[in-house]
Amino acid sequence: MGMPIYSHWRRWLVTGICLLGGLISIARGQQSQYPPLPQKFHVVIHYKISNTPDGRFLEYKEMSKYFNSLGFVPSPREDADLDGENPSADMLPGTIASDKAVSLLKDKRVETLLIWPEDFKLPDAEGKKVKAIFHLQPGLLAREQQLLFEQTREILLKQGFEEDIGYDHRGYTRLRGLIPTVNVHGLVRDIRTNSSGWFLPELLNRELPYPIRSLNPIRIIQVLREAESAALTVSTLPPAPSAEFLKLSADLRRALAADGGAIKAGRIEIILNYEPSEGSVEYRQAIQSFSPQPFIEGRYGNIITVKVDKLSQAADLARIPFVLSLRFPPASPAVSAGSPAPAPVPKEKTSSLLSNIRAVSFEDNFDIFKATRLNWLHGNQAKGANVRVVLISDDFSGIGAYLSKGLPKNTKVLDLTALRNANVLPDLNTNMGIGSGTQQALAAAQAAPEAQFTLIRVDLSSPHLVLDVAKYIKGDTFICDGIKTLRERLEFDTEVRQREHDIALKNYEEAFADFSEEEGPQKKRQEAQAKLKESKEKQAEIFERTMRLDRLDKALQDLKAAQVVISSVSWNSGYALDGLSPLSRYLEENFIKNAPPVIRNATRLQKPSLWFQAAGDTRGQDWNGNYSDQDGNGVLEFGPEIVNGKWTRELNFLGFRPFGKATDASLPANATVKITIQWREPHLEQYPIEEYRDPISDLKLSLLRQVDPNAEKVANDELEVAGYTEGAAEILKLTPRYGIYERTFVVSIATAGRYALRVEGAKPKTIKPRNFPSLEKEDTQWALKPRIFVEALDAPTKAGGQIVFSDYEVKLGGVAIPADSRGAIAVGAMNTHKQPLATSALGAGAGVDLLVKPDILAYDAVPNLPGNKAGGTPIAASFAGGMAASMLSAGAQQSWFLQALRIAPGSYFEIPDFWFKR
Repeated sequence: MGMPIYSHWRRWLVTGICLLGGLISIARGQQSQYPPLPQKFHVVIHYKISNTPDGRFLEYKEMSKYFNSLGFVPSPREDADLDGENPSADMLPGTIASDKAVSLLKDKRVETLLIWPEDFKLPDAEGKKVKAIFHLQPGLLAREQQLLFEQTREILLKQGFEEDIGYDHRGYTRLRGLIPTVNVHGLVRDIRTNSSGWFLPELLNRELPYPIRSLNPIRIIQVLREAESAALTVSTLPPAPSAEFLKLSADLRRALAADGGAIKAGRIEIILNYEPSEGSVEYRQAIQSFSPQPFIEGRYGNIITVKVDKLSQAADLARIPFVLSLRFPPASPAVSAGSPAPAPVPKEKTSSLLSNIRAVSFEDNFDIFKATRLNWLHGNQAKGANVRVVLISDDFSGIGAYLSKGLPKNTKVLDLTALRNANVLPDLNTNMGIGSGTQQALAAAQAAPEAQFTLIRVDLSSPHLVLDVAKYIKGDTFICDGIKTLRERLEFDTEVRQREHDIALKNYEEAFADFSEEEGPQKKRQEAQAKLKESKEKQAEIFERTMRLDRLDKALQDLKAAQVVISSVSWNSGYALDGLSPLSRYLEENFIKNAPPVIRNATRLQKPSLWFQAAGDTRGQDWNGNYSDQDGNGVLEFGPEIVNGKWTRELNFLGFRPFGKATDASLPANATVKITIQWREPHLEQYPIEEYRDPISDLKLSLLRQVDPNAEKVANDELEVAGYTEGAAEILKLTPRYGIYERTFVVSIATAGRYALRVEGAKPKTIKPRNFPSLEKEDTQWALKPRIFVEALDAPTKAGGQIVFSDYEVKLGGVAIPADSRGAIAVGAMNTHKQPLATSALGAGAGVDLLVKPDILAYDAVPNLPGNKAGGTPIAASFAGGMAASMLSAGAQQSWFLQALRIAPGSYFEIPDFWFKR
């Protein structure tokens, strides 16, 4: 296949138009912008003319005349007047006005130009590099142009070229990056014959690949004024001293490499390559045999949470054959239930259903009881009497003041953080104000003032606690891992304390057998008495621990058959999405919202509990969709078109959306940002699942900072790497039929500015494991649908707003875990005009088709809540759950609850019209 044949002038027209756009400062359009050009360029012209004596002299004279007409000024050189006769002369240095430089290419004898600003001196020190743009021959068909780009890049890489990231390649007609200064002048000549390049000079043109064999690819080398960028300081992942360390997550490997790794205690999650059955002890025995006295907190599907005395024990646990990986528990679930609600915005600003400005529902004259018709229900004495409500949250600070004022007198509080402490005491709560869970409980109690409430505190890094609660409510016959571990510890400590007591008692009896007043026996009696007292105190402490554990165990058993469950805790990363997490699957199997009654025994009928789950206030924080890479360069394209003011579909700029305000294009300084990508891949069952430890599509994230958004000093497509994913992808679940993988990194925003996300990777045409070759006829079409989630971790940023996608925002990004379950009634928040709040999550997720989420929309404008003004989906779900309790007390059907109320998926939650006609 040969190069299309152009006349010289047609070739100049295409080249000139394309390259002129690369040199001038672009003010508008879907291209990057550059600072104004300097007045003059240094230029080195590489030319080719006839080598016959007469022909060369005449051509050189004609060429020089044309150059002079453009204002080209040759540089003084010894023997410069002999260039017209010297057959080896092919370079002409000088200066020219910047707006005339591209016109030099009109002369058909000009092959390549090297230009740099007149006031900029090329560094001559060894090892120095300069930033340069390589303008390539344009005008080819799209695929041929990309091939030329890739072939030219391969040559330049051999010359020490370091390509920039995320820049505007203008349809694959430009390469930009750092190049050693010593190689710059050599690249002016035809790089196809450069001996240190990819192609050896002895290769004939016909032996080179198309299209580079047909043309000299580089037309202009433009050296930019800016000096070599400072090296990015990025923490490198410590090397793995053994194969076991490859199972550890990047942050865990760093912690082990630190000097505290061998002595510091911590909590880690162990991900198994299978999901143990209920009652299985194999994984507990294996963990206990590979690590001295581990504290097994709980099991969440195939994920085991363990507390270890030393983080270095993680390497020992990695030696267990069926362990896939180990990591720290995800530090920050995405729902910020305690974030304050913003100030109200005028009604006209809430007209758009998906407005970028948060539509806040609080209005002074709004009556939520009247709007939902709950006042009518309460007026008929349906206030939730004899209905048991379980409310799960993470912070019930200040609840004591409301147990007899605002909450029913029979309200119980159950703190499950005690299950992960050997002393069976809950974690210390440092919040001195009103907790978000307290506000949610008061909101639910207003809707059901006579219901029987049990408030359950869980730790957000322990999803197994919520799963355990669900199992106890369902009435499963099981003992949770936390109870098992504490029982084992108590049994062990009881034996130890009893032995100590027996020894102390024996010593006491021996000491008091001698009542001599001498100093020796007297001191012995005092010591024996003190030891016996200490032993009794330790035994008393064992007794108190036992009593606390027994009370906790009984309280969990008493949760059975609660009619309504309200939960505000949820997760957007760290665990399987699209309804595949252990909690989401359990709710679908046992709490299905349209399930018929099930018979436990012949005398008692148990109906499925109603699980009201906050959908999450995270709209705008996630992106999901089909993995698109139309040009095949291994970078995800976020959308079908380039957004205004940008130059590529391969970058998705982030922004900061303050509550109640429009999105700011810049991220705030000192923000800590967590970015996660999760995806699912199909597997072939004939291959061992261990062969799929490495994903077929290994997707990687990087966060890039825009150096100069206004192109005042450098181009606005000049980007610096602020952070990126490291190490192997985490395996969340591995089965013979599919695998779920995730990558995460956390970055601190040192400088306020504009930041963009980039995803590298490719979707192969095969679903075979990486190490197995695939034939073209075995190609398989499959859908790769990654989901990316961004969130702020630091308290100041979270309190002020959300970090969101500002370029390619997916409106139906998906609700959080476990709101994605078919068994949960996912509750979205709406304002007083029955519009979803701009922060309320929508959609079931990219991997779930035809499922409407959230299931219902509820008001969040609950009055008289203490503390910071609260709102969003946690309050909406709490009030909706309370409404359900009151409706059940009025005779609502618990099975097929929403269908019986004739509430369609995604509709408003209120007392239906037909109830007034009963």
